[in-house]
Amino acid sequence: MLHYINKTKIPTSANDWSEWTEDDQVSFVHLSQQMEAIGLLLAERLISIDLLDKTLGSFISSTWEKCRPLILDLRENHQDPFLSEYFQWMAEQIERRMKEKPRKPFFRSAQTEI
Repeated sequence: MLHYINKTKIPTSANDWSEWTEDDQVSFVHLSQQMEAIGLLLAERLISIDLLDKTLGSFISSTWEKCRPLILDLRENHQDPFLSEYFQWMAEQIERRMKEKPRKPFFRSAQTEI
């Protein structure tokens, strides 16, 4: 999935989306649903933002930025204001956290041996 988002030019409109291959559409839906599920887990406080920052970090916000034009257009054209709502919210939370509270790389922090 990581290869997909890094190598693919995401359509910016519902019209462009309809011209995409079925395989590309499925891959995009799969990615956006995974991000939505992680955002929902964060919103319900079943996972912490600290864990997301350490595992996915800027991948969340950069992926949202690539997907945002298409998702916003699909929301409007398909009259679904809830489409990827948790994905968007999570990306905004991570972006804010990374600006306000940037973390140090673990290997540079004070560590204790296990």
